[in-house]
Amino acid sequence: MDHARCAALHNYLMSYAWTAEGRSPEDWDANSTFFTTNGLAAEAIRPRLDPLLAAFLDKAIVPPIDVDAPPLFLLGGEVDGGLFYHQSYHRAAVFMHMDDYGLALSVREHEELWHPLETILSNWISLVDIGKVTASPRDAPSLFDNEKIGPWVWQPYSETQVDSCIRAWDRLCEAIETRRAALQAQPVQRSPDNANNALEPHPLVHPSLLDAARIPDPSFARSFLTRARRPAFSCTAPGLFPPPTDPEAFLSTQPFTTNHREPNSIIPPVCLFPAGPGILSHPATNPCSTAGFYTPTSPSTPCILPCPIQAGLYSEAVDRTCFDTAEEGFRLLLPYPLSQGHGNPSTAPAGARTSDGAFIDRQRVDGLFQHGYKPFGGDYHRPQRLERVLEAWEGLVSRGVWGVGREGVKGSVERFTEAEGWRWREYVVKASW
Repeated sequence: MDHARCAALHNYLMSYAWTAEGRSPEDWDANSTFFTTNGLAAEAIRPRLDPLLAAFLDKAIVPPIDVDAPPLFLLGGEVDGGLFYHQSYHRAAVFMHMDDYGLALSVREHEELWHPLETILSNWISLVDIGKVTASPRDAPSLFDNEKIGPWVWQPYSETQVDSCIRAWDRLCEAIETRRAALQAQPVQRSPDNANNALEPHPLVHPSLLDAARIPDPSFARSFLTRARRPAFSCTAPGLFPPPTDPEAFLSTQPFTTNHREPNSIIPPVCLFPAGPGILSHPATNPCSTAGFYTPTSPSTPCILPCPIQAGLYSEAVDRTCFDTAEEGFRLLLPYPLSQGHGNPSTAPAGARTSDGAFIDRQRVDGLFQHGYKPFGGDYHRPQRLERVLEAWEGLVSRGVWGVGREGVKGSVERFTEAEGWRWREYVVKASW
């Protein structure tokens, strides 16, 4: 452990909360640490601590009892949960529930779940930097009436996240377009959507269509669809396509928004990249038969929707009044469940997996590219970020795992079954917050 660096990161978060509460920096007690605050009781356990961990605790400032800790508490958890440090391996992980202990008791067996303490603290600071976590005086209300503890608020999304997601989309488009252009000596014909406006390409979806589909404004999905450019190709991933530009066709892909009758705090899912016509979701995740996929964390009323639902990549359903929400999240709804691997995931050769290395539940068709257990903190229900799956797709194109033809990425949606076999690592997103 770089104990000085870790203490500096920890103290930055503490001072950020301190000043956000309106407190004066002059009242900040830099000498209030674990050992000075707890006195003899703390000194009694010093011999049991690794010298580097003890050095960190000598420098990490302990705030007064009425000042809350870093954003960890905003990521869910129970009384017995928290940030744990393994002294033998000098690695840390966040356990949010008692059940998590069984997932990561052995660092050797679960190396992907344990990270340097500096990495975890840096991830927490990045949440503040991008505006996903904000701080304000504790008596100031939160913007969406969502949970606020002390000064800290976990926001549904931030504009910085929209910007970074659009950059990821641009990189994916550029990777596909470069390979299309290399197929022939002459330039590849541009799609009709952009043929007459190369300098100012059309957005993925025109705002008028979003209005007709009753897609909430503001929302992450709406910001992405109106600001991301419409590409010159017609296939963004195997069997997945940009949203249709025909009004009737577009509305047919948006049953969750067009049938939405919930309070304004609930943001329904938006189909961002539909599968081809007639390719329907598997009944296991049809919202008419289960509440596990498209139902927000604690909705006031269940969705009543037509069956079945078109397969594709959807934005996450969110109740903005809840904690650990992620409007920037996605669910890839496949038309089939992926077959689960066999045996211990740490030794099994194949099987579709989440970021934590665990096998995807055989009953789920929305688990591909998802988190699983979150070593940086967070409940299981929170989905992976759209930005991350776009980055993963760009990597699959750039590495040649996915071929590119004149229409874009080759193959049908069945191509995602590669995640079940020896190429499963290509379909796993590296763990982050």
